[in-house]
Amino acid sequence: MYEEWNECMRSDMQMLSTSTESVFWNQLENSVERCEQIELMRLLILESFSNLDETKYSMLPVWENTVITVVTIGIGQDVSAELQLQNVR
Repeated sequence: MYEEWNECMRSDMQMLSTSTESVFWNQLENSVERCEQIELMRLLILESFSNLDETKYSMLPVWENTVITVVTIGIGQDVSAELQLQNVR
């Protein structure tokens, strides 16, 4: 699964890495969305967590009582998605 996704992203990342910062951030989402359509990616079970301006996705642990650490880095004070993730299970 990773190999197919990596191959899909690689060609776009080569082009984007030589583009301007504006083009990079405006086009990266298109590449990710295109590569998410790989058949094997549909096997991933992702949970969505939304805040006021975006949705974040996470693969939750399979076993209960699993301790995980999630690090998110960003600008802003809207941590509602992270709070939702914290309160799962």
